[in-house]
Amino acid sequence: MSCGVIIQGHDIFYIGADSALSVAMHDGIYRISDYNSEKIFLLPNKVIFMSGRSHVTNDTISEFKLQIDQSLDNLISIFKKYHNSQKSCFADSSLTICTFENGIAVSNIIESNSDFKIRETIVQPNNFKSVVCGSKNEEASKAINRYINQGLLLDHAFINTFNDVASAEIGGTLSVYKFTVQETRLYLKTKITDPKDLKKVTVKEAAMRNPSLIRWESVFK
Repeated sequence: MSCGVIIQGHDIFYIGADSALSVAMHDGIYRISDYNSEKIFLLPNKVIFMSGRSHVTNDTISEFKLQIDQSLDNLISIFKKYHNSQKSCFADSSLTICTFENGIAVSNIIESNSDFKIRETIVQPNNFKSVVCGSKNEEASKAINRYINQGLLLDHAFINTFNDVASAEIGGTLSVYKFTVQETRLYLKTKITDPKDLKKVTVKEAAMRNPSLIRWESVFK
């Protein structure tokens, strides 16, 4: 799991996510120390954030990129197919699509634990709203709103928020993209501060301790 934090205006997005990979072991959740994972995907006319098992994310995005049909319905169908194929996995999956309709910013969140229902957000002119998804979304939502209300600059609000919610599941590198009709560009990239009690393991160490992870390891090859 990972965390996605979006500041959405009427005609602009700032989309932030971490890069951590984690694995559940018998004695808790560990951060994979020797890999990072892409969580934000830049596609024509849309930016996508995904949280959940790496197989689901990678397979969903890879198949969708090859589709002639680039509709939201088709993306959700592919996402649902790959999530449901991983029924043995404990992790929920979430998909967030940021796009523009007639120049207006529209975000849609689809979560497996909400029966894949679409949660749409549109913001009125001269207003901004935080849209948070993935792991620790309630904590992250409270943090980003608190820092913005305190008057922090947007980059510091993002940095503080991800440092606050850092865990085995959330960490690594914070990347924030500015997305408008005219451009998509990297706005911020920085290291997230790890919590002091963080447990780490390499992919090979995890597979040695739990042979069932050997197939899971192949996603990084």
